[in-house]
Amino acid sequence: MKPPLLTIRAVRSIGVEVPMTYALGTSRGVITKAPLLLIDLETEERVTGRSYLWCYFPAAVPAIANILEEVARVVKGERLAPADLWSKLAERFALIGVQGIVRMAMAGFDVAAWDALAIAAGWPLATLIGSSPKRIPAYNSCGLGLMAPRQVADEAEKLLARGFRAIKLRLGYPTLEDDLAALHAVKKRVGSEIAVMVDYNQALSLAQALERGRVLDQEGIYWLEEPIRHDDYAGNATLVRELKTPIQIGENFSESAAMAVALAAGAADYVMPDLERIGGVTGWLRAAALAATHRVEMSSHLFPEVSAHLLAATPTAHFLEYVDWADKILAEPLKIVDGCAVVPQRPGNGLAWDAKAVKKYRIA
Repeated sequence: MKPPLLTIRAVRSIGVEVPMTYALGTSRGVITKAPLLLIDLETEERVTGRSYLWCYFPAAVPAIANILEEVARVVKGERLAPADLWSKLAERFALIGVQGIVRMAMAGFDVAAWDALAIAAGWPLATLIGSSPKRIPAYNSCGLGLMAPRQVADEAEKLLARGFRAIKLRLGYPTLEDDLAALHAVKKRVGSEIAVMVDYNQALSLAQALERGRVLDQEGIYWLEEPIRHDDYAGNATLVRELKTPIQIGENFSESAAMAVALAAGAADYVMPDLERIGGVTGWLRAAALAATHRVEMSSHLFPEVSAHLLAATPTAHFLEYVDWADKILAEPLKIVDGCAVVPQRPGNGLAWDAKAVKKYRIA
């Protein structure tokens, strides 16, 4: 059975700013609210597909919404065929480049398009793309920012609720000693059976990453994420060769082409594409095929509701990064049971807005 044919009528968006349960303090700053752009793709057949974008800064919300208006103008009246429409939009935006907020808007549209197709077919998204709903191992990535050791240990303990067996800690303190103090406090509190990933958010030079990485090699961390600039593939390849701890990159891959270059350079032990940067569901499927070819385990970055469906159909699926940032505006937030994301059985990607919450948190 093929999904029914759908025709695009309109693409609409609403900006919201949602308070975060835990502040996210990184080497790049502290974030306490999640600025999200909620997207509805309406079809002539009265099927609506949904997605949301994490916009990083409130000022980016209207900018992305404006680009999305141009996306809507280009695709209005077209048959809903995501791969074909990605190509058409890439041609439209070729002169400005499919980067930054342009790529984000395109990805948001693409995710909503796939959702509409799955809803029309009566299938969960995971089924539409060739798998089935299942449980996906997840790590809790809420919070665990740069804080005093006792504070970060207290927060780590809270993140083990619902059976999580893995958590992610942000590092990038002024000194290696500060990094170790935070890490030791967390590991002492959660115990040796909990996997601890660490993320530097690109804070280090290559020399610093080698220095700190060699010490962290003795600490039993699960992976070392983005210690240096994300697109320094030669530098990351050096870390892969020189360090025992696996190197994780990928949240900043700009479409699957960037991921292909990184894998060819040997710049990562693991990869973790981001839905709005890799190119939505269409881009994710290309990335998953690349990871399978290179036999590299692939995790997700943010967007846990949709990423759970995608990991279900990813041959080298690894971990889902869990954050609860969208929970407050969702009618049915993603369920976590025994530390695993439960991919819902209902048609589509599972996103549905809580109208009252959207009104409460809407950006004026």
